[in-house]
Amino acid sequence: MGGGGSSDTSQTQKWEPPEWTVGAYKDLVTGAANLASKPYEAYNGMETSPWNGYQQGAANMIEDRATQGAPDINAARAAATNAAQGEYANPWAGNIQGLSKGEAYNPALAGATALAQGTPNPFGSDAYTQQLIQQTTDNMTGAWQTGGAAQNDAMANNAGGWGGGGWRAMQESGNAALNKQIGQMTSQTLQDQQRYKGGLYDQDRTAQERALNMQSQMYNQDVANQINATTQGGNMWNQDISNILQGGQLGLQTSQEDWTSADKMMKVGNDQNAYMQKLLDSAKAQWTAAQQHPYQALDVLGTALGKASGVGGSSFSQTTGPGQNPLMGLAGLGLSAASLW
Repeated sequence: MGGGGSSDTSQTQKWEPPEWTVGAYKDLVTGAANLASKPYEAYNGMETSPWNGYQQGAANMIEDRATQGAPDINAARAAATNAAQGEYANPWAGNIQGLSKGEAYNPALAGATALAQGTPNPFGSDAYTQQLIQQTTDNMTGAWQTGGAAQNDAMANNAGGWGGGGWRAMQESGNAALNKQIGQMTSQTLQDQQRYKGGLYDQDRTAQERALNMQSQMYNQDVANQINATTQGGNMWNQDISNILQGGQLGLQTSQEDWTSADKMMKVGNDQNAYMQKLLDSAKAQWTAAQQHPYQALDVLGTALGKASGVGGSSFSQTTGPGQNPLMGLAGLGLSAASLW
C-alpha cells in the first residue's frame, strides 16, 4: 500500500437477475407503478339489507296494537268495566221487580173476589116473593070470578033471584072461601120462600168459602211464582255476568294470536332480510375479489420471479481502496439496476 492513504477498504455486492427474466421484472415494476397510481375506488353497491315489507307489516301491527288496542281487547275491557260498575243487569229485571211487588196476580182474582163478597141470588129477594104472591092471588081471583062467581050469577039470574039476599050470601061465602085460600097460599108461599132463601144463603156461604179458598190458593201460587221468577231471574243474571266475564277472558286469549302473528311475520321478515344480506355480502365479496385480483396476480408474478432469479441470478463484489468514496459503490449498484431498462 502507498503511504499517506487510509488502509480501510469496503466491499459492495451487486446482484443481477437472469437475463431471460429482465422483461418480466420490467412488467412487475410497471404493474406495481400502475396500481400505486390508481385512485381509490369506493364500492357503490348496496351493503345493508333494507327494511322489507314483512318487517314493516309486523311493526305496523305491533304499533297499532300498542296504541289503538284491538276490538276484542277493547270489548273485553269495556265488558269488565261495565260489569264492575253494575251496568249489566238482566233484561227481565223489570218483570221480576213487578212480580216481587205483586203486580201480576191471576186474572181470575176479580171473579173470586166477587164470589167472596157474597153477591145475593136475585130470586131470593122479598120483591120477588111479593110479586109471586100477587101473581098467584090475581090468578086465583080471576079463576073465582070466571068460575064459581059466574055460576052463582047464572043460577041466581035463572031463578030470578040475582041481586037478592040469597045471591049476596052465596057471593059472600065464595069471597070468604077465596080469601081463605089466598091466605093459605100466601102463608105457604112465604114459608117456601123462607126455606128457599135459607138454602140459597147456605149455597152462598158455601160459594163464598170456596171462593175464599180458591183465592187463598191462587195467592199462594202467585207468591210461589214470584219467588220462582225472582230465583230464575237471579240465576239468569249470574249466568249473564259469567258469560260476559268469560267472553272477556276469551277476548284476551284470542288477542294473543295477533301478537303471535306479528311475531311470526317479523320472523319471516328477518329471515328474508338475512337472506338479502347474504346476497349483498356475496356481491361485495365478489367485487372485492375482483379489485384484489391485479394485486394478487402481481404478487404471483413477483414470487415467481424471486424463485426464478434465485436459481439463475449472478452477483459480484466490488472493493474500494483507501480514499475511495463509498457512495460510488451505491452509484454503481444503481447503474446496474438501471441497466435492466
